[in-house]
Amino acid sequence: RIGDIDISENKILKIDTQKPTLPKGIELRKPQVELADKFQFRGIVSMCTGSGKTIAALNLLTNKIKNLKNGKSLLIVLLTPNPNLEKQWLEELKNFNFDPNKIVSSSNKDWQREIKKKKSLLEEQDYVVLNVGISQLTTNDENKNLKKIIDTYYKSHDENLEVFFIADEIHNYGAPKAMEELIKLKESKYYNKMNILGLSATPSRYMKEEENFLSDFFGEILIEYDIKQGIKDGILVEYDYYYYKNELTDDEEKKYDKLTNQIIVITSKIKNAKTKKDKFNLKLHRNDLYIRRSKIIKESTLK
Repeated sequence: RIGDIDISENKILKIDTQKPTLPKGIELRKPQVELADKFQFRGIVSMCTGSGKTIAALNLLTNKIKNLKNGKSLLIVLLTPNPNLEKQWLEELKNFNFDPNKIVSSSNKDWQREIKKKKSLLEEQDYVVLNVGISQLTTNDENKNLKKIIDTYYKSHDENLEVFFIADEIHNYGAPKAMEELIKLKESKYYNKMNILGLSATPSRYMKEEENFLSDFFGEILIEYDIKQGIKDGILVEYDYYYYKNELTDDEEKKYDKLTNQIIVITSKIKNAKTKKDKFNLKLHRNDLYIRRSKIIKESTLK
């Protein structure tokens, strides 16, 4: 001990192992190992809930950090669809020994200011994690979008910067406003240089156009691991599934049918829209109708 500083063997070991690493006690499962072998620059992981998508992704990140080339720094962007998942990712980052001082979370009200402060960390071979909720980006604030956030780092570090973009629950990003964020990113000069990984238990969308866009942005499905396989491997438990029909009241059914007819009309207008702007605005309107119709079922009186 020198003054107030403990230099015992345990303390030194703790400092030396500050870099992100796979937590002790975790043994990677077959699909998690396969992802590490198959991933090149982009792709989609389709794994059922509870099978370890997050661990598979974080294992990729720890390997990426360990294998950074001399002089290179890494900007990690984690995109989540809701605040609960954003918090879960923060916990998992902690478990994988990511330095809290190198993480920016949009759950922090000063997150945009923190983004600028973290730039200096990338002057040497290091990493910064931006843990961002999509709801923070799909606002009318022009300064809150993925492209501009990444621009902030690229302008300072340019060729010395690598970007690893991970989006969780990507089936949510086929919605118009979220899709607009990804379109801006895809049109950027650095899209083709980025590592891009999409995670989802159900990557397919009910609208084929949206599904095609997601596969075009994220790439092909690299890993498929469903519930049946998870049960067979002993990762998930067997369960019984009971279906209960949800009856609507007469008033609720009328509202539901009215919204359905409006969706049909809007869908027809989308097909005949003359400009991208008109098409986008119509999709926004249709998405709002979908949400309102879904809400009728969720809040139905007889449920």
